[in-house]
Amino acid sequence: MGTNGQGGRSPLRRRTLSSRAGRLAPAALLVAGALWLIVPPAARRAGPEDHTPLPGRAPVVVRGGLHVHSVRSDGSGTLPEIAAAAHRAGFDFVVLADHGDGTHTPAPPAYLSGVLCLDGVEISTDGGHYMALGLPQAPYPLGGDAAGVVEDVARLGGFGIVAHPASPKPELAWRDWSLPVDGIEWLNADSQWRDEGWTALAAAALGFGFRPPESLATILDRPEAALAQWDLQTTRRRVVGLAGADAHARVPLGIGAGDDGEGLELRFPSYETLFRAFSVRVEQPRAWSGEPRADAETLLGAVRAGRTYSVIDALGELAHFRYRARSGDAVLEMGDRVDGTEPVTLEVSAGGGPGREIVLLRQGQPVARSRESWLRFEVPAGSASAAYRVEVGLDDAPGTPPVPWIVSNPIYVGAEPDPVPETLPAAIVADVLAAPGRWRAERSDDSAATVEQTGNDVRLRFRLGPGPGRFAAASHGLQAGGVPPGASLEFEAVATRPLRASVQLRSPVPGGGDLRWRRSFYAGGTPAPVRVDLGALTPVGPGPIRPTASVDSLLVVLDAVNTAAGSSGVLTLRSPRLVTEPSAPPPSR
Repeated sequence: MGTNGQGGRSPLRRRTLSSRAGRLAPAALLVAGALWLIVPPAARRAGPEDHTPLPGRAPVVVRGGLHVHSVRSDGSGTLPEIAAAAHRAGFDFVVLADHGDGTHTPAPPAYLSGVLCLDGVEISTDGGHYMALGLPQAPYPLGGDAAGVVEDVARLGGFGIVAHPASPKPELAWRDWSLPVDGIEWLNADSQWRDEGWTALAAAALGFGFRPPESLATILDRPEAALAQWDLQTTRRRVVGLAGADAHARVPLGIGAGDDGEGLELRFPSYETLFRAFSVRVEQPRAWSGEPRADAETLLGAVRAGRTYSVIDALGELAHFRYRARSGDAVLEMGDRVDGTEPVTLEVSAGGGPGREIVLLRQGQPVARSRESWLRFEVPAGSASAAYRVEVGLDDAPGTPPVPWIVSNPIYVGAEPDPVPETLPAAIVADVLAAPGRWRAERSDDSAATVEQTGNDVRLRFRLGPGPGRFAAASHGLQAGGVPPGASLEFEAVATRPLRASVQLRSPVPGGGDLRWRRSFYAGGTPAPVRVDLGALTPVGPGPIRPTASVDSLLVVLDAVNTAAGSSGVLTLRSPRLVTEPSAPPPSR
């Protein structure tokens, strides 16, 4: 039986096993060492509290995720599947932001798997992507120049958030920070992996099989550019900072795969994994009623007010977080502003795992730190206006520099900066563009357009066809030499239906074709003044950044960018004229 007569293995067998074990031991140690290096530590558990939360009545806090894509655009999951994943991750709400132009009817708020589901939209512009929450159905497609989209979202009552503002992918990054945006994604999951090397991505992928959310967190860094831009924006007005999941739950693979959700794909990382990695917490004045529309209004009202903070849950369990201010008898929450004529006491409390540090920042610069679970800081009366926000870091957090565990929204101390005057500066009328016969209609083959001139008014009647190249335009020839320096086109716009058109300059290209530059404007049923700086138009497609001296035509265009197929109506330009600033020389006549 191969035994030594005592029921055990033979000495030879024992020596063979011992030798084999001796050879395997170093390999096992190497594997264990590799796993130790690759597999990230589990999220830190909250220990015994060494400080209770701030005294007083605490707000109701709900936890959820923003910026989620479904099968309606380039995500892999249906709404019920996404809601089920959110429920498993412990979410109270989820906000979808499928790609679109705002013309679809938003799905009404609904509870699925016990999760409040809201419908938003991510709009592509010429200057980056803009996510809109609480947006009703738009009367025309939203897109084109970023200024027009920001203006439309605000006019329609939506709340606009700059998505992936500092994306390493140039066409996704936001470019015009002069626009009055409502919010900004200080963290975006899609941007975070794009600046990582293959080594870091491979290590995260290998660790994913053991601790998925924690492995995703290893590729997070402190997004310096996005945070710096947010801090700069808060010197001008209130801007809400949020963490965006940008969840697609799919990676396109090979030929035929793309951002349209078609083709071969890897469903990775899952919605649930992303939801477990980080979340947005929203402080509400009251608990939800269970009625979806009312609860959605409560949630969005708190988001608009800036009552939110973000948590990287994969790094550590949060026991509690509170940030508030006291000034006299007043208690202020995140997003609030106090005039600062009296001293203001800022108070922070954060309870969770060990190794945390609370940092209070004034316009992005640290002014106070605490290794305890609380921090208090007094802003003297009469201090300069500033936004104060909180970051909580964890020792050994991933990233270079490390990603913060918690990021709050600011409390604003001091008078609000004076708004930029809405009145247009004085201008000199250089050329009234109302000479009979100077305006003519242009159109695509599938569209109809006529131009009528009555007195100083120019009326464009249009009906756009079904094709992607549809357009109708009123064009006016320009004198040789193009547009004079400092020139703007000024008129009053009124239309029989809400619409967005564009002012364009056109320059012929030898051999055929043309170069164009554009800027859009809104027209509705009430006449409203429009002035478009012709030196600040943006190029349509590749070409010079600014209009060239060979520009020979000025156009007012309705096209597929902002006008649906089959649309018809009348756009009237009242007294169109070229104007210049007083310091700019008028054009020769």
